[in-house]
Amino acid sequence: MKQPTLSEPISERMHMIYNHDLEEVFNKTINSTRYRLYNYFMRFFINYIQNLNLPKAKVLDIGAAQSNFSLLLAEAGYDVTAIDIQPEFIEYSKLKYERGKIDFLTGNFAEMLIDKKFDIILLGEILEHTNKPDEILDKCINLMHEQSFLIITTPSQIYFRNKLPDFTSVKKLKNAKKFFPDGNDHYFLYRPSELLEIFSNKGLRVVDARFYRSLYLNGDVKLRYLHKLIPEIIHYKIEKTIENFFSQRYNKIFSQQFYCLKLKDS
Repeated sequence: MKQPTLSEPISERMHMIYNHDLEEVFNKTINSTRYRLYNYFMRFFINYIQNLNLPKAKVLDIGAAQSNFSLLLAEAGYDVTAIDIQPEFIEYSKLKYERGKIDFLTGNFAEMLIDKKFDIILLGEILEHTNKPDEILDKCINLMHEQSFLIITTPSQIYFRNKLPDFTSVKKLKNAKKFFPDGNDHYFLYRPSELLEIFSNKGLRVVDARFYRSLYLNGDVKLRYLHKLIPEIIHYKIEKTIENFFSQRYNKIFSQQFYCLKLKDS
């Protein structure tokens, strides 16, 4: 995956996507907190996929955005399909392509006709952006076979800084549109118990579940001021230690949830 070169004239939206990528992937000096936050999870995520021991697996990345995960997986030998609803994300992603097998598709995943099964389906930071999570999960399940993995990440409603309602609260209302998206386009967030119930009702079993991105890695409660003072390798070790000791006991200090799922009958 290469840093893209943008040719003028380009849209304001394309500039925004590029600047976002600069901060998170290509230039660690702009915003060390965002760069380290994103790279910490990117390393974990790629290693996690590789440890599933499915070389050359067919991977579907839903809501791929800048396609960083898709491109890295393609370079690692996977057969990747990257989907995003915004054409400029796909246009930008193609500028970063270097090698590997990857198909870029533009469109609304919920409305697309896809006629093949995938070994690994990635649903990263998507459920919180839709008020119809059942439709998205049903579509994913239809694209799975007995040995497929569905990997989901989403913000945690129980994070101590979160102010959005949980899924159950919204579901009880006659008109869920009373809740409008926040600045990140999140309609509501999920409690872990809510997600586990949804997964079970959909015929999915949990292979792995964990909390990640602690208040330290997020730089919350002014911890971001420490980040520039701490060497990168030590920074990552601190976060890993926090995960190991606190993720199961004090999960309210972690902003994100990670689930690896399979079909119950598999």
